[in-house]
Amino acid sequence: MLLIVDEAHTFLAETKGDKNRMELVAENRRLVEDVVKKGRSVGICTILATQKSTGDAIPRAIRDVCPVALSFAQRTDEAAVAALGADIRHFPEANPVSLQDPVYVGVASMVVQGRPGFVRVRTPYVRDEDVARICQAAASLTRDPATLLPETPRIALYSPGIEPSAASERCEDKSAEAVGQVTVRDDEDVA
Repeated sequence: MLLIVDEAHTFLAETKGDKNRMELVAENRRLVEDVVKKGRSVGICTILATQKSTGDAIPRAIRDVCPVALSFAQRTDEAAVAALGADIRHFPEANPVSLQDPVYVGVASMVVQGRPGFVRVRTPYVRDEDVARICQAAASLTRDPATLLPETPRIALYSPGIEPSAASERCEDKSAEAVGQVTVRDDEDVA
């Protein structure tokens, strides 16, 4: 399963002054950190997409456990370090600050855990018509994550703008345990 948290800083960035929002952000951080750390073992690949990967937008406790980091062009070395880590300073040929020229549209610098150094990757240009056709053909493969969880009142889902469930109000959040629950029917083969 591919889980994409687009504009991740919206859900994870610190907020001041609003107690309810601060509690929501703290819970979002806990849940995202759990799914990034534990999700890989059950086949969940999490992508945190943001234009601002600094420590106040994406907490380092989460950012540092992501196995892959990728950055398109950056304006400053500080932004490159926030996205890729301090080692990028030792690899000027891969630094995303040097990707400002239009010839580098679609090019990113990437680091993968367990591999030394950095690599540049180029994402191919895809015409709008092809994107629409592919999205339409693959639409049946997408699922709302809420529909994948068992229907039980003890599971709480958190999202800005959505009222917390009765379960979350009773402090019965069991969503972390739900990530590890897999049901196998008797007629399924298990490898």
